[in-house]
Amino acid sequence: MSSGKTFWNVSVATLLILIGASLATIFMGGKIRWEDAGAKQTDDSGTLVLEKRLELYEKHADELEKVLSFLLGLTALYGIALGINAYQQAKDSSDRTNEITKRAERSVEHWQADLTVLKNDAKQDVEKFLNTMRGTFPVFGNMDHSIRDIMFRLTRLLPVLDWSERNYKNLNNQEKEEILFYEKTVASFEYFDLGTLREPASEIHHGLGNFYGLKFLTDGRHAEDWERSVFYLGRAIRQNRHNIGALNDRAMLAVSYDDPDRRPADLESYKIAEARNYFNQSLGVDPDQQRPRYNLAIFLHVEKKYKEAADMLTEALEKGRWQERPVLARRVDLLYNRACAWCRNADSVSSVSQRPSLLAKAWGDLDEAFRSGIEDLTSVKNDLKPGGDLRALVEDETYRTRIQDLMKAINA
Repeated sequence: MSSGKTFWNVSVATLLILIGASLATIFMGGKIRWEDAGAKQTDDSGTLVLEKRLELYEKHADELEKVLSFLLGLTALYGIALGINAYQQAKDSSDRTNEITKRAERSVEHWQADLTVLKNDAKQDVEKFLNTMRGTFPVFGNMDHSIRDIMFRLTRLLPVLDWSERNYKNLNNQEKEEILFYEKTVASFEYFDLGTLREPASEIHHGLGNFYGLKFLTDGRHAEDWERSVFYLGRAIRQNRHNIGALNDRAMLAVSYDDPDRRPADLESYKIAEARNYFNQSLGVDPDQQRPRYNLAIFLHVEKKYKEAADMLTEALEKGRWQERPVLARRVDLLYNRACAWCRNADSVSSVSQRPSLLAKAWGDLDEAFRSGIEDLTSVKNDLKPGGDLRALVEDETYRTRIQDLMKAINA
């Protein structure tokens, strides 16, 4: 029998005693009233009756005092019993709670141990399966390493479409044949679920797309080269929607599109619209790159939206990366193109008061670009000629002398 149940029984017994004592008190009270009434009926002598009644009251008072003392004692005993019982119940509840908590902690530790064992067993099973596959089908043994080796080799050989067409010209015949060999190897990827190798495969297809794109631009502009470039760049994008390099190069390829069935004006609009689509996709993946904004600004410049072009180039200059890393030469291009946009904007504004501030911005960008090192001096000479993008600086008295000094430096 538990201690809590024992105290409960004690409390019940005590309560029964109190009830009995209460009944006895009631009985004693009735007895006193009965004797008092009897005293009135048996004796009519006033003095004698009074004395007897006083004696009777004293006797009953003593009895009542004893009964009350007894009741008070029992009440205190009952209160103590209730208190002890409540304490014991609380203690039992606390002990049960602690026991449940300890059991839960032991269960969690047991489950964690079981989970660790299951993980280790699963890892061993996977390793066993892979070893079996490699032993049975050696072709799969180092497929992931082979793909990464191909990617590493191709990315060192293949040019980047947006940088310079000379990259393709610099490839010797042996390197070109090696690229064509790897191209046939890459075709075997179609038979496998690449899984985690999709990004390396995407980069390989990206490089092949650039190879054929530059081959198209520098080796006769054959339609089949352009189509192959479109094919490979498209596969690169489908394999990795976050391949911003492939998206940007696909946009540049769109600009090089030739269609003899289209009128020149319509063709230009079509090429710009398609290229814009890919550049905007690239910005949606990574908004902190300069390259898409640089090319979008060129399209705005072609459309004679000079202020919008300058604003786009300003946004680009606020970013820290050309595409995946900073490129100082590209910052020079951004500054130079913005100077051209400011000059054209100065010629197009209707308010004469805005012209000085726009030309001041143009000269500031041009000066910084020169101090940083402009490589394409031929474009600068053409832009300073009548009708050129920078002609407004030559025609302004404030900057004429500075432009003359600049020309001397160019011709030196």
